[in-house]
Amino acid sequence: MKKITRKTVKLFQLMVKEEKGSALVLMALALTVLLSSVAIVTDVGIAYLNKIQVANAADAAVLAGAQGLPDETKATAIAQAYGTRNSVPNINVEVAENKKEIQVTAERSTNLLFARIMGYNTTRASAQARVRLEPLTGVKGIVPLGIEEQTLVFGETYVLKYAAGSDPGDEYHSGWLGILALQGPGAKLYEEDLKYGFDQEVKVGDLLDIQTGNISGKTQSGVQYRIDQCKHTPTCTPDHYEKDCAKIMLVPMIRPYGTKQVQVVGFAAFLVDAVAGMGNENYITGQFIYHTISGDSSPTGKDNGIYVPRLIQ
Repeated sequence: MKKITRKTVKLFQLMVKEEKGSALVLMALALTVLLSSVAIVTDVGIAYLNKIQVANAADAAVLAGAQGLPDETKATAIAQAYGTRNSVPNINVEVAENKKEIQVTAERSTNLLFARIMGYNTTRASAQARVRLEPLTGVKGIVPLGIEEQTLVFGETYVLKYAAGSDPGDEYHSGWLGILALQGPGAKLYEEDLKYGFDQEVKVGDLLDIQTGNISGKTQSGVQYRIDQCKHTPTCTPDHYEKDCAKIMLVPMIRPYGTKQVQVVGFAAFLVDAVAGMGNENYITGQFIYHTISGDSSPTGKDNGIYVPRLIQ
């Protein structure tokens, strides 16, 4: 066995020291790369999160603003308020000339962390969203009343039902002599639908059965129930009402179809304001309003002032 000399031992120790030095250098370089990667990932994440939040804020603002149409001032104020609520106050709103489309452009800058070392202090994100109001073609919640096919005037009062006596049309727009059997015949079912709305979807083109009889007592109690549910202050009017107000009635626009049925040709929204008279003199009146709601829609549907907001951008 060859004897290990002192010189050999020193040479070995020197090699070990050199390897340790090299390892430290490599570890320092690896740590630098790792920290740089973390910095890049962090700032990219900040930028991406900002982009997502701005896009979501734009969608929320434009959908909320659409609720205020066709009033451009109201729609703009609502959209900007939603932008502020979502921490994106820089909201620009444009309403189309026909008052049926609204576009929102949202922008926001946010601070970066590690990229400041390279002179990048902030990142800016922007997003656009556009909503079109499409005429309602199918919806749940209609009442068992009807309005005959006609052109409606905003804010005007219409007779939504009158009994076998004379139509009180001298004071109001003419109404329809009849009521609907949405769940089937019977006073109890009629009152239920009058209070809460029919819980099945009704679409344009559907045929609805006509309810026989007058049922003035259930008409009185059903409509008065809706009126009493409005606790809003100030009270709801066509110019200012709460979207969830019980006084809002979704009424099918109809045309005759034989002697026992009617056909749905559209829908309209009314703010019920009175139920009066008993027996043959019983009638309901409501004011026509513009309204937005969830449901089926079509850009080519009949425009009766009740719309579904659709994101188109």
